[in-house]
Parts: sequence; structure tokens; C-alpha cells
Amino acid sequence: GMRAVKSIIVAAGNLKRRDGETSELLLTMRAIKDVNLPKFTTEDIPLFSGIARDLFPGLELPEPDYGALTTALEDAVAGQ
Repeated sequence: GMRAVKSIIVAAGNLKRRDGETSELLLTMRAIKDVNLPKFTTEDIPLFSGIARDLFPGLELPEPDYGALTTALEDAVAGQ
């Protein structure tokens, strides 16, 4: 519903403030993926990816940089 749309708009706005040089199309797709992918089952992800490719043909999203998060997670796991 409308809450999902608002979540995407808020996420896209946050991305735009953080990286104002990136195209709005890329930021919108990144926001859609960031908001929705965590909610999907493994079986749903290929379906979502297909829909996204249909809606945004030819758009290639770069892999997000989770550098600091990845390092912190690896350190936490290594410390156990």
C-alpha cells in the first residue's frame, strides 16, 4: 500500500542526500531493492529481479558498498 510507497520515497531521498551525483533512476531502483529484498523469500528474489528488469530495461545497478558493515560483521563473527 501507500506505506510501502512512502518507505521507497524516504529511502530514495536518503540515498539522494548521501549521493546527489547519481542519477535518480539508479537511486530509485536502489531504494526499491533496499526496501523490498529483505522481505522476500529466496524463491521470490528471481521473480522480483525479472519484474525489475522489465520496469528498468538495461539498468545495471552497481553492487552496494557495505565495507564498514562487512568488516564489523566479520570481526564480530571472528570474535565468537
